[in-house]
Amino acid sequence: MELQLFSDMSSEYEDSRTNATNAILEAMKDPGYLNFLLNLLDQIKTEQNHIIVTNVLYVIYKMLGTHKYSYESLQLLSDHLFDLLLEINYEQIRFLNRCLSKIFIPHPLLVNRYLPIVINEIIKHETIEKTVISLCFASTFIEYSNKKDFNLEAYSNTLIPQFVEIMNNIFTETGDGPLSFVFIDMIDYIFSILSILLEKVDSACLNECTLQLIQIVPQLLASPDLREQMIQLRKHLLTVYEYSKGIVHILINNYGNPDQVSSTKREFSAFIKEDYSISIINSLIQLYEQASDNSDIVTSIIPIFKTMINRGIHLEILISEEFITKFIYNVSKLTQEDVALMEQNPLQYYYFCVNIKEKSGDKITRGCIYYLLKAMYNEQPRIIDYIIEHFAEGCEDESILESKLFLLSICSQFVKFDESVVDPIIKSIDYSNNIYIRLQFLNFLSRIAENSSVGSIETHSFIIDLSCQVILTDPSELGRFAGCLLLLASHDDKSFNVAQHYDVMEIIQTSLTLLETFNHKKLQQVISLVATSYPNNVIDSSVDLISTMMKLWEEYASQMTEESDPSSNGSELLVSVAAIIDSLPIDTFKNESENIIDFILNSLLNYRNSMSEMQLCCILTSLKNKLTEVPMTIYNIFDVLNQITENEEGQYDLIEKSLGLIICLIKDFNNFVASEKMQVFIEFIDNVIQQTDLGLFLASIPFVLAFLVQKMEQNSSVFEIVQRSFMFLNDDTEISVFSTSVMLLASGILINEDEICQNVNDEVIEAILRRLRNISKCDNRTIKYTVIVLTSLGKQRNSEELINSAMFLLDKKNNKAYIESSSDEYEEDICLFDEGDIDEHAIPDYELPFDSLNATAYYNAKIGSQTN
Repeated sequence: MELQLFSDMSSEYEDSRTNATNAILEAMKDPGYLNFLLNLLDQIKTEQNHIIVTNVLYVIYKMLGTHKYSYESLQLLSDHLFDLLLEINYEQIRFLNRCLSKIFIPHPLLVNRYLPIVINEIIKHETIEKTVISLCFASTFIEYSNKKDFNLEAYSNTLIPQFVEIMNNIFTETGDGPLSFVFIDMIDYIFSILSILLEKVDSACLNECTLQLIQIVPQLLASPDLREQMIQLRKHLLTVYEYSKGIVHILINNYGNPDQVSSTKREFSAFIKEDYSISIINSLIQLYEQASDNSDIVTSIIPIFKTMINRGIHLEILISEEFITKFIYNVSKLTQEDVALMEQNPLQYYYFCVNIKEKSGDKITRGCIYYLLKAMYNEQPRIIDYIIEHFAEGCEDESILESKLFLLSICSQFVKFDESVVDPIIKSIDYSNNIYIRLQFLNFLSRIAENSSVGSIETHSFIIDLSCQVILTDPSELGRFAGCLLLLASHDDKSFNVAQHYDVMEIIQTSLTLLETFNHKKLQQVISLVATSYPNNVIDSSVDLISTMMKLWEEYASQMTEESDPSSNGSELLVSVAAIIDSLPIDTFKNESENIIDFILNSLLNYRNSMSEMQLCCILTSLKNKLTEVPMTIYNIFDVLNQITENEEGQYDLIEKSLGLIICLIKDFNNFVASEKMQVFIEFIDNVIQQTDLGLFLASIPFVLAFLVQKMEQNSSVFEIVQRSFMFLNDDTEISVFSTSVMLLASGILINEDEICQNVNDEVIEAILRRLRNISKCDNRTIKYTVIVLTSLGKQRNSEELINSAMFLLDKKNNKAYIESSSDEYEEDICLFDEGDIDEHAIPDYELPFDSLNATAYYNAKIGSQTN
C-alpha cells in the first residue's frame, strides 16, 4: 500500500497525485514516520523502480527539515543512507546528498565515518558512474568536515593528482567533441572539492599539486562548458606563486591556437587584473617582444597596461626607460631614430605622442597615451607647461601640429586650461588651407569643453566660424561640429549668435541628410542649440525654427507615397524631425502647438502605410513628451490614434505606445470624461481587445481600464468591455485570451471592488467556473488573478461555492508545486503568492499619472488575509 502511494506521487493522473500527496503529508506530521521510511528504504533499495526510491528520499529530506531528531537517530539514519551510496541511480544523487547535508550541518563529526570510503572510491576510479557519485558525496562531506578531526592535508596530496588524471582522461576520451553532462558534472564536483581544500588546507601543502593543475588550463579554455570552472581555479589558486608564474606562460603559448584566442584573451585579462606581481609584468613584456605582430595579443595587453598605470601599480617599472622603449616600439611602430630621440629627453611621453603619427586615431593607443600622460603628470606636473611653452616649435610640419593638438586634447581631460592657454594657441595656427588641421583643432576644442574656459568673445567668433566652415565643407564631421556648438552653449557669454553669420536652415538640412539612424542624440543637441540662438529681432518670425521644422517635415513627407518602403529616406527623416521637435524648448513649442500637432498627425494618417511600426512609435513617443505640456490637444488625438491602429493587425508595439500616450495625456480627466471623446476612447480600447493575440496586452489594457474605473463613478461601456471578453470563452479558447480577460476583471476589482463586483453578471461567473476544469493548463499568474476574482465575487455575493472554488485553486496550485518541484524553492512553507510579482508583470513601462493605484499593496494584503 505504501509503495503504491510513493509511486502515485509521480502518477500522470492528477487525482492519484493529489490523493497520494495528501496521505503522505498527513503521515509526515508524526516524527516517528521516519523509522517507517527507513525500513521501507531497506526493502526497496534494490528495486529497479528508481522513481519510488527518489520519492522516499525526497520525503525523508522534508522530514529532516520539519522535525528535530537526536544524534543517535541521525547516526542510524546516516548509516542507512550511506549503505545506499554506491547502489543508487545517478539521477538520485542530489536527493540523497541533500538528506545527508541535513544531517552533517548540525553534526559534522558524522562526516568522518564516511569520507575515507568515498575518497577511496575516487582513487580506485573503477567506473564512470561510481566515480561521479563518489565525487558528488566527497564534495558534500569535505565541506562539512571538521579540520581538527580529519587530516585533509594527507588526502590532498593523493586527491589532486588523481583529479588531474581523471580530467585528462575525460579530455582524451572526448577529443574535439562536446563534453557529456556526466563529464561536466564530474569536473564540477572536482572543482568544488578543490575550492574547499584550498580554503581548509595550508597552501604550502598544495604548491606541488597546483603545478599539476596548471597543465589542464588549455583544456579548460578550449571548452565553453567549463568557463565557470576556469574562474574557480583562478580565484582559488592566484595566491600560489607557482601558479601565477606558470599560467602566464601557458596563456602566452595558447595564443598560438587560433581556436582558443577568444577564451585565452578573456582569461588573460581576468587573471591579470587580480595579480600584478613583478613576474607577471616581466612576462607581459616578454609577451610583447614575442608577439609584436599579433594584434590579438597586443589588443589584450594594452588595456592591462592602462589599468596598471591608472592605478599606480608598479609605476617604477612602467615609466622606466626599458619598458617605455619596448612599449612605444611595439604600439606606435616608431623608427629607431624616433626612439633614440625620445631617450635623449626626460619628457619621453611628449615625443612619444608627437611622433605617433598614423596611430593617432587608434582608440586603444589613445587610451594608453591618456593613462601614460596622466601617470607622468602626477610624477612631473610641469610636463603640461613644457608642452604649451614649446607648442609653436615644429608646427610648420602639419603632421607634428596635428599630433600636438591631439596631445593637448588628451591633456585637457585631466588638466583645466584657461584662456591664457587657449587663445595663444588659436592665434598661432594657420587653418586656412588644411581641412585636417581644422578638424583636429575642432576635436581639441570639443574635448576641452567640460573642463575648460574657451577664451574671449573673439575666440568664440573664431570657433563658430571655423565650425560652420567645417560642417559646410565636410558634412561628415557633424560630430566635431556638434561638440563645438555645445562647447559654446556651456559658456556664460551668449553674445555671439550663430544665426548672425550663417544660414541656419542650410546647416540643419545638411545635418539631417547625414543621419544614419532615426535617433541621433548629437543632432538633437545641435539643432536645439541652434534653435535657441535665433534672435527674434534679427530674423523675421515667419522663418523661425518651428516653421523651418514644418517646412522640412513637408519636404520629406512629399518624398513618400502610400506604398513607399519604410526604409526610404523620407520616412527616416520624418522621425528625425519629430526627434528635433522633441528637443525644442517648451516655450518655443507652445505658441504653435495645436497647429503643429494637427499637421503632424494628419501626415501620419496619410502616410502610415509607408512607415514602419518602429518609426510610428518613435514619433508618437516624441510627441508624447510635448503633448503632456499642452493637454488641450488631447481632444484632437483619439480619432487619429484610432485610425492609425485600425486594421493594423500584429502592430502590437504601436498600439502599446498609443495606450501609453493616451494615459499620459489624460490630465484633466473630469472634463475628458464629460466630452464626446470619451466614447471614442472606449471604442478604441474595445477594438484593441478584439485583436487576435490578447496575451500581449497584459501590461497595458487592464491598467487603462483600471484607470478609467478609478476615475469614473460609473460607466456601463467600460463594464461591458470587461464582461464581453468572457462571453466567447470555452474549453478551446486560447489561454492568453482567458488570462487577459481574468486580469481585466481583477484589475477593476483591485481598484473598486464593490462597484465592479455588483456589475459582473452570471454569465461571466459561469465562464470562469467552466474554465476551472482545465486550470492545469493555466500559468501561475492566471491562477492568481482568478483567485482574486472568485474571492471578491464570493464575498460580495455571500457564495460558498465561489469561495470554495478559490480555495480549490490554491490547493491545486500548492499540491502541483509540491509534487513537481525538486528544488529548494519549497524549502520553506509553500506559498502561492510572491510579493511584488504583480508589479513585474502588470505595470506598464510608462509613468501612470495617478498615485492611488497601489495594486501590489492591495493585492498582498487582500490575498494574505484570504489565504490565512
